[in-house]
Amino acid sequence: MTASAETLDSRVARIETTLEHTATKSDIAQLETRLTSDLAQVETRLTQAIAELERRLIY
Repeated sequence: MTASAETLDSRVARIETTLEHTATKSDIAQLETRLTSDLAQVETRLTQAIAELERRLIY
């Protein structure tokens, strides 16, 4: 790790501990995981809905 990266990490850590309402890197990672899962579920539901509509149009 370079000196500038260490400085940035220490600055981020200080901000995270000073401001209680600030999201941490862990918070952001958890949010990304949840959003990825939610997006996958929406895509699945849309695919199923489109398939159902196509089935109804064909028959």
